[in-house]
Amino acid sequence: MKAPATCLYGLVAAAISTAQVTGDPDGINDFKSDGPFALQVKGQALNSSIAGYVYALPTFGTQWLLQYEPGNCPRADNSSFQFYFNYTGEMKSQETDIGFFVTDYTVEETNEFGLKGKAVSLQFDLNTNIGLPIMGIATAVLTGFNAENKTFLTHYMDDSTAAPGKRPPYKDYRYYNWAVCWQAFSNVYAPILSWVTTGRPHNPTCELVDLVKVNL
Repeated sequence: MKAPATCLYGLVAAAISTAQVTGDPDGINDFKSDGPFALQVKGQALNSSIAGYVYALPTFGTQWLLQYEPGNCPRADNSSFQFYFNYTGEMKSQETDIGFFVTDYTVEETNEFGLKGKAVSLQFDLNTNIGLPIMGIATAVLTGFNAENKTFLTHYMDDSTAAPGKRPPYKDYRYYNWAVCWQAFSNVYAPILSWVTTGRPHNPTCELVDLVKVNL
């Protein structure tokens, strides 16, 4: 019989919690880094069976997915359950820091953007409204955590307010459109953390979820 996995809570040194990470030599991208933490997934529907965590899953290439695994706690024997938050302290959404959450923090040097680790971005196919969060593709989406530690993405324009000859106003929008969907990418077909752009998910396997930061 397989022994139960040891939980990650409390096993990570607090000394890692906040550090200054310097990007380019001109100091344009000077990031602070908060972590490590886990990312808990909770189904939004009352009858949802989704309750667990995501972990970074490598594909054949240099890109990583965020795969869902059910369970009561992140596994202590697997550092891919650990994530970090890169931020400047200057970029805000409603007085909350925004930045980029990353994995693979063992990289000792920052990349050309001043980020340490692999940052999350979104990739889309032309025939669906489901985005795929991917790490390691050299771009990133602005991310933050609200007062309940729920993860949001932020943007400053909503094209549903567009009108001919009138540009939509700049506002501070927060979106919580996370889902767990069965998705195919590279050598992987699995329940993957996903993003619903708008409306009902095109993929029938999707379940809407909250993505919650859990300190370790």
